[in-house]
Amino acid sequence: MSTADQDMSDLKEAIVNLDKKLDRLVTTVDTIKSAQDLFTADMQKIKDPDTGIYPRIRTLEQWKETNSKFIWIIATSTAAILIKQIWDLLTVGH
Repeated sequence: MSTADQDMSDLKEAIVNLDKKLDRLVTTVDTIKSAQDLFTADMQKIKDPDTGIYPRIRTLEQWKETNSKFIWIIATSTAAILIKQIWDLLTVGH
């Protein structure tokens, strides 16, 4: 086998190896693109103005605000009743 044939054989082998590597690269890029598409779809679901995370947070904030007011009303009423009872105990004795 001559050096030209050997060089040609080495070149063919290098081209085949390069082709295999390019195929793996294309497969990897396709996989990344698919994952990115899924991520984009998930992000769109999260940002959905009707069912996404923002309306849920807004609902929780409204619930918290309403319950906070209710708890303050109960706490104030309980404190007022407790003070009234203490006052009655102190004034009945005199």
